[in-house]
Amino acid sequence: QKLFVVPVKTLLPGRTIRTAYGVPWAGREMSAHGIADLARSVGFEVLAANQRGLAYQLHLRRPREHTACASPSPPRDRGLRRR
Repeated sequence: QKLFVVPVKTLLPGRTIRTAYGVPWAGREMSAHGIADLARSVGFEVLAANQRGLAYQLHLRRPREHTACASPSPPRDRGLRRR
C-alpha cells in the first residue's frame, strides 16, 4: 500500500515537537511544488525546498502575524502510530 507521509518538526520557543502524519495515497501524486503552493496559500513562507528522487524536504515558517489564526485545539488523533 502506498502512503503519503509527512514528518513534521516544529520549533517553538523552549521546545521542539516531532510528529508525522500519513494517509493512503494509491493513484494520487503530490509534489514539493504543490505542497509549497498550498503552504503559501495559508500564510506560510517557504524558506527552503530540496528534492532527491521521490523524497523532498520543505522548510516553512509561519510569520507571527498569522499565529493568532491558529486552531484553538490540536487535531484529533486518528489512530496514527507515534514513534
